[in-house]
Amino acid sequence: SQLTTKHKEISTSDETQDNATTSTQDQEASTEALLASWLLNAMEPTVGFLSCDFRDSLPDSQVTSNHAGNYRNPIPVLPSDYIMPHLMEQTLQTKKRCGEGDVPLPKGFRLMEATF
Repeated sequence: SQLTTKHKEISTSDETQDNATTSTQDQEASTEALLASWLLNAMEPTVGFLSCDFRDSLPDSQVTSNHAGNYRNPIPVLPSDYIMPHLMEQTLQTKKRCGEGDVPLPKGFRLMEATF
């Protein structure tokens, strides 16, 4: 099946490509990244939010699977961050915005920026 956005057709098939010849725009993305990118592109918000699990991903293993609680928090993303599924996948992996360029968040959202 395929999801279509105004920017690019996104295939959800399981076709694999040779990693040596794929560009960064053709990298595989998880279902979560694919659907988040598609939905945000369809809605076109100024700022969208991607829910990320911070368990086992903070420096020095501060929060591990041994800790009780919910460690899922939103990461604000701009159109340059959610335009392509591979950028959303990088955001899920790195826990920070991965869009093209260094576009700051709008003034009201800058308090949500954090550095790990």
